[in-house]
Amino acid sequence: MKKRLLTVLLVASMCLCLTACGGSSDDKKDDKKTEEADDKKDDKKDDKKDEKKDEEPDDGIINFDGKDYNVTYSRHEVGTDYEGNPCLFYYYNYTNNEDKASSVMTAATIKAFQNGVECDSAYVTEENEAITNYMKEIQPGTTLEICQTFKLSDTSEVTIEASDFISLDDKKDTQIIALQ
Repeated sequence: MKKRLLTVLLVASMCLCLTACGGSSDDKKDDKKTEEADDKKDDKKDDKKDEKKDEEPDDGIINFDGKDYNVTYSRHEVGTDYEGNPCLFYYYNYTNNEDKASSVMTAATIKAFQNGVECDSAYVTEENEAITNYMKEIQPGTTLEICQTFKLSDTSEVTIEASDFISLDDKKDTQIIALQ
């Protein structure tokens, strides 16, 4: 019985040794893969730096080329919502560059931030064709003026962000609007 127990212990210790030795070559392969991945990341960072050098400097006005569309700032004004609270009317031109009809509602996202917090949409009672244009589909090559309204918490500046509605990158354009 003692011999069997000793044999089992020896076999178990040999298995552990083989497992430990076998893992070291895999670790070297993993280290090489990690180094290669790090090198690729560094190359991508360098590429992004080169791309930024090629881009025009940001002019502080929304002129965003999204996937198959363009959004360009037109104007803005301060008004009131249906309760009499202050709100921002943000006007922009949406150009459909796709080969089929589309609407800004399904292509782009326009957000407003005040004091670092996203502004809610404001609801207004006045007639405004640019507001109703938000849901309209337009044919390829057509440009339409759109208006979105945002609730204001005070008179501090508002940051507008334009980006793709669905995107795999963080590409966006920003604009700061002074309300006073």
